[in-house]
Amino acid sequence: MTATLSEVETPLLALTYSDRPERPAHLPPVHEHGFLLLVREEHPELEHASQTHRARGEVVHVFRDRHTREFAVLFRRDTGQHTVKESGCPLLDRLNQLAGMWQGAQAPMRGGA
Repeated sequence: MTATLSEVETPLLALTYSDRPERPAHLPPVHEHGFLLLVREEHPELEHASQTHRARGEVVHVFRDRHTREFAVLFRRDTGQHTVKESGCPLLDRLNQLAGMWQGAQAPMRGGA
């Protein structure tokens, strides 16, 4: 399923309230500034916005492709029970793949193998 016309015109953070199903997910390190810089460098077509909801104990990250308008809403919760809403395109998969590369590059700097 692709993004609907109303979702295409919706501001990024408003996609948080999309009626798409929310499912458990393993999230990339969206809380790391270096990772977000890499996302911007490797995928300049992705828009990104985030918002902290302290009362709910979560940070919401929204990514949307400027060309296809497909999106992913990532809910990073203090409880560790992270979830995602997607419009159909596997943006989360692309982000997690990039995260693997990023974490691999970070390991030698941290003294890990």
